[in-house]
Amino acid sequence: MITKLPKWILWGGAVLAFSAGCVNTTALMGFANLSVSHVTGNVSLFAAAIAYRLLRFS
Repeated sequence: MITKLPKWILWGGAVLAFSAGCVNTTALMGFANLSVSHVTGNVSLFAAAIAYRLLRFS
């Protein structure tokens, strides 16, 4: 049994999660505010709203 995860699995998972977030945010902003997935769509919408407010008021 594996007691410690190899680093390439951790980095691969992080890259896949980041890529999925980018695709989801692009779809959310580009196609009539519809998210690609049900859970990360809400997180992407929240992050985009925060980024918009930070850029608008800076």
